[in-house]
Amino acid sequence: ERIETIIGRVSCASQRREKGGAESPGMLASHYAPRTPLMVLRGRWMEQQFAGNKVGYLAFRRPPEGIAFEAVETLSSDGDLREAAANLFAAIRKLDGMGLDLILAEQVPDEGLGRAINDRLHRAENPWDACGAKRSGGSCSQ
Repeated sequence: ERIETIIGRVSCASQRREKGGAESPGMLASHYAPRTPLMVLRGRWMEQQFAGNKVGYLAFRRPPEGIAFEAVETLSSDGDLREAAANLFAAIRKLDGMGLDLILAEQVPDEGLGRAINDRLHRAENPWDACGAKRSGGSCSQ
């Protein structure tokens, strides 16, 4: 966004090698995916959906009150997108190493650096939902 204010609109074409592979690992759709299924929260959800599972929560500022998660990692308690970006991968790796059944991830504000963070969160989503069923269209079927 900042660059565009100086040089005008920027467009990025998805580039692939002639053999069909991505230019770099970061361009793969699931490059950032942990072994533990990760679901980016979209809209409303209910705690009962995940009853009986060891669930971790990746919070932007703080987790929802009144819900007991097995583990919580906070990206930035102050809501600082730079701090959130700097903490993202370490927080995902930490939760991934805890033997959880599922990681729920909260999106950050989708503006500026937040767009890049949300992109990485969506790339980290496991293509299988918590029940082991293949997702359709990139969103959890729950």
